[in-house]
Amino acid sequence: MSRPPRARSASRCITHPLTPSSPSTTSARGTFAVSLGGVESILSYPARMSHASMPPQERAIRGISDSLVRLSVGLEAPEDLIEELDRLING
Repeated sequence: MSRPPRARSASRCITHPLTPSSPSTTSARGTFAVSLGGVESILSYPARMSHASMPPQERAIRGISDSLVRLSVGLEAPEDLIEELDRLING
């Protein structure tokens, strides 16, 4: 029986809390989405998406605040991703 191909390098996921004054919380510059198993980068909002059904106290214990965003880095060219993140953060 043959095995399916495996990734040859580690994947990356970055989480960061936003403050009310963060540019990305005051305007819709990016798109929040749930990963559907694609290879593109995804910006998600765990408290209202993947962990929305979890009680706030349980999310807090696990470090998932209402201001936390998660960036799952995909296979885009690094320069393209950096440019998009710069546009999202700085306008």
